[in-house]
Amino acid sequence: MSTTPTNRSVFSIQTENVRELEKAWEQGNRLINESLRLNNDSAVTIQTKLMALLFSAYTEATFSKLIHTPGALTQLEIQKLKDQFKSNSYTGWVTCLKLVVGKITSRDQTYKSEVISKVMVLLEKYIKEPSEVRNRMAHGQWVIALNSKNTQENNLISVKINDLDIVILTK
Repeated sequence: MSTTPTNRSVFSIQTENVRELEKAWEQGNRLINESLRLNNDSAVTIQTKLMALLFSAYTEATFSKLIHTPGALTQLEIQKLKDQFKSNSYTGWVTCLKLVVGKITSRDQTYKSEVISKVMVLLEKYIKEPSEVRNRMAHGQWVIALNSKNTQENNLISVKINDLDIVILTK
């Protein structure tokens, strides 16, 4: 790799990052499969948690790639989405969805509302819920999660951390 800066677009850069994260996902799956084959439950648990963090990195790179798709959004819209995502990744995705669907001119409002409804279900399940677990894990809460004020255990998130499963993550 070159250390000389180039004038590549963010979209191009994030496309490369997404591809690399996809390769990392494949490698992580291989490691988990090998650990399963060897009945190494401890390694499976650790690797699954690492895969949860990898999934989070993948969704962040994918979001960045999406909002930087050439010709799709204005710089002002991109900045608004970045700010929203930084504050709360789930609401960033929701804001992005509504903004992009709002740009559809070839369909009526009923169709647009239906698209938003269907994608919202996916965002809730695959972005919001995993982000709650990822945030705790990113802050070192790998077994027992704390509440948002870090004053006591969050049993619900603790259970989710301990119930992480590579099959569910892959879905």
